[in-house]
Amino acid sequence: MAGCERSALIRGQCSFCVVDVEVTPRLVRAALTKARRSGAYWRLEPAERALLVLASRLRRIRSPVLREALLAVLQRVWPQKALVIRAYELGL
Repeated sequence: MAGCERSALIRGQCSFCVVDVEVTPRLVRAALTKARRSGAYWRLEPAERALLVLASRLRRIRSPVLREALLAVLQRVWPQKALVIRAYELGL
């Protein structure tokens, strides 16, 4: 059975592998701009607004907790992009 797992890993067909899509400050800035233009920015909670603004100033987002929080905010601001990111994570 271990040989099957290894051959699947070599071919890239691993069913339990999770692709980690990077949430970049550039993506956060684009979401912030989109939220401000569409008015979704004002429908966010104050903490979510602060999260978007402060995360857009970072050089790199490394924290998985921050990444998940940003994806939750992104879901409210830009649902289409959040759906694409989730699809990449699932490998679709």
